Amino acid sequence: MPVVEDKKQTVYTFFDMLLKVKLMQEAKITTQILFAFIFIALFSKLIFTGIQSHDDTGSHGAASINMMSYSIILISVLSIVFLNTMLHTGEMDKGSPIKSISWDLVVLTIYLCWLISINMRHYERINLQRVPPHYYLYSNLSMLVIAGQSFFFMIHYILNNDEYSKQEDILGNNKDLVLRLDFIHYILIFLNFLLILIQQIILDNFSVDII
Repeated sequence: MPVVEDKKQTVYTFFDMLLKVKLMQEAKITTQILFAFIFIALFSKLIFTGIQSHDDTGSHGAASINMMSYSIILISVLSIVFLNTMLHTGEMDKGSPIKSISWDLVVLTIYLCWLISINMRHYERINLQRVPPHYYLYSNLSMLVIAGQSFFFMIHYILNNDEYSKQEDILGNNKDLVLRLDFIHYILIFLNFLLILIQQIILDNFSVDII
């Protein structure tokens, strides 16, 4: 029954293409929503950082804001990457979807997890402001660098997935600019490593002195 099998294969291919087109359309909307979540997280951190909590139990405060903001950014970034990987799996060689994940994205994920763990370990101390004052300076600087890294992630994602960018070959026609932006991105990555390390050292070694 080769004719029947061919018809079945044609039908399966047709519905597979329809499904993929629908998923790509929904993926664009979902990606835009996730980008909006990243901006909301950054904006929330910026707005609520200067607000002092009068809670004596340490249940909410600066650490709560940090964990909420970092978690939203982390979930949004990972969701965007997962969605992009699933949509382009069929276009890649067998066993190579992992190639779509860049090393700088891995670094961003590690940094976010690191910051979340630091705030979890010192949750009450940070909320009750029983940490050295200069910790908050490094925390805010680290958030600004995270914002820069997130910005580079979004630009990189758009340039590599937008149809207009692919057709115009924006990356290929602006190699010098891309190299300069990459260099700035690498500086931010190194700078954030130092900032997070300083935060951990302060909280691990100097918080007890003022309790």
